[in-house]
Amino acid sequence: FNQSRQNMAVYGADGRLLHIANGTARQVRAKGVDAKTLVGSTIVFNQPGCYGFSATDVAAAHAYQVAQLRMVGVTSDGHAWRYVIKPNAAFFKLDAKTLETLAEQAQRKVTAEMVIEVVEGSLLREHANNEYWHRFWRDVDARLKKNGRARLGYKREGLYD
Repeated sequence: FNQSRQNMAVYGADGRLLHIANGTARQVRAKGVDAKTLVGSTIVFNQPGCYGFSATDVAAAHAYQVAQLRMVGVTSDGHAWRYVIKPNAAFFKLDAKTLETLAEQAQRKVTAEMVIEVVEGSLLREHANNEYWHRFWRDVDARLKKNGRARLGYKREGLYD
């Protein structure tokens, strides 16, 4: 992948390639893909800067019942990561407001923790941007687990340094 641009591929539930797109380093869209074909699909993309999945990414996955989001990226300090969100069936039964409320709670908690770490110097500001969404989705997943059977299925793994 070209790390100065964002690239995306959408695979249908049957594994067939449905769409390829590329765009700016912060945004790419699956234009022309019918919403019905996104149900059960897998969306794979890279993210320059490696910030992790955004709230918009997960909200769209929820709304269109995307089976899996996969992303790779390399941070400014050279760390490569693979991120995966693979929700279970109960996740798609959540109403959007519940998901939004859990996300707001996670956002407040993670932001407060990270601000303290940056101020204390235990977390560099440039690393905080890369770390935020990881901690955020981990927290959302934990909140889902506490509140019922829905799971986001979030994972992050290092690829190489």
